[in-house]
Formats: sequence, C-alpha cells, structure tokens
Amino acid sequence: TFEMVMRYEGHVQEQYIIQCIFGGEGEKLLACGGEDAKIRIWHRNVKTPQATLTGHSLTVNCLSWHPKCPNIFASGSDDYTVRIWACLLYTSPSPRDRQKSRMPSSA
Repeated sequence: TFEMVMRYEGHVQEQYIIQCIFGGEGEKLLACGGEDAKIRIWHRNVKTPQATLTGHSLTVNCLSWHPKCPNIFASGSDDYTVRIWACLLYTSPSPRDRQKSRMPSSA
C-alpha cells in the first residue's frame, strides 16, 4: 500500500499538470510543467513553489534534468521550443538561504 507523504500546491490551470521530476543537487528540487505555459519549482520539503519560470507560450509538457550537471534542466513545450534553464535556487529550505538565492524568472 501507499501513503501520501507530501502534497505540493501552486499550479494554477484548467485541467492538467504535465510531468513532474525530481532533480537538482541531491535531487532536492521538484520541477513541474503545466498547461499554463509555466514551470514551477519546489524544494522537496516545502509545499509551495519556490520559483515560477515563464518563457514558453503554450503547454510545457516535457522536462529533463541534465544527467551530469544537477542544476541544469531542459523544458519542451507545445510552442515548438526547447529551453535550457540554469537553476540557481537554494537546495536547503531555510529562510536565510531563500533570501540569498536567485533563480531567473524568464529566459
């Protein structure tokens, strides 16, 4: 049997959340694409998004973390583009780290 251990919040859209993947340094981040053309990033221990990435114009339906560079991932969209993102977000959920870190909001 399975038990829910975490519920992530923050996607705002009509029907679907598209592909969620853990990655980043130590796989401490969760990235999810959505039909609202945005990518949301959570720290795995925090239920609200720590960043929302914009840049695509249609559904983001594919995400993949780089196999050797843990803070880089690619997103694919129905807008026929692939974007490469460098994740500069903290890997610890402490408030001090959140204030010091930066993640680009668009590319």
